Amino acid sequence: MTETQVVVFEVYGHMYAVPIHQVKEIILYEEAVKLPNMPEYLEGIISLRGQVLPVVDLAGRCGFPSHDAKNRKALIVDVNGKMAGLVVDEVTEVAKLDPAVQENADWGGDLVSSPYLRGIGRQNGNLLVLLELEQVLDFSVLDKLPMPAAV
Repeated sequence: MTETQVVVFEVYGHMYAVPIHQVKEIILYEEAVKLPNMPEYLEGIISLRGQVLPVVDLAGRCGFPSHDAKNRKALIVDVNGKMAGLVVDEVTEVAKLDPAVQENADWGGDLVSSPYLRGIGRQNGNLLVLLELEQVLDFSVLDKLPMPAAV
């Protein structure tokens, strides 16, 4: 395995990361337009340079209580050609993870098994959860949103 370059961010005091090639940009998150009858973790939709994107709150998706962190960020991500926003508390850095400090997510058996996890990394003595964006964003729900192609 080779080094993995990741974007590291914080949500509810925990450190997470996603592969840098999936992150197209990082923006200051303001507020999304709420949609009726959507899952609680779905913040709504935003218009970014004319493109309408769904926005998912990672704290809500992970089951954390709702909170209003100041200056939250949105990672604009591309997952297999589909764009979405992922709201996080703070983006901390871009890092390279050595394969020697990466573990598969299934090491804990059923206790910690989750389709959201790509693996676990160690960085500066801390655990870093590597997310599987395809599962976290759940495009089976997002694809059903009534969104115009452009605004």
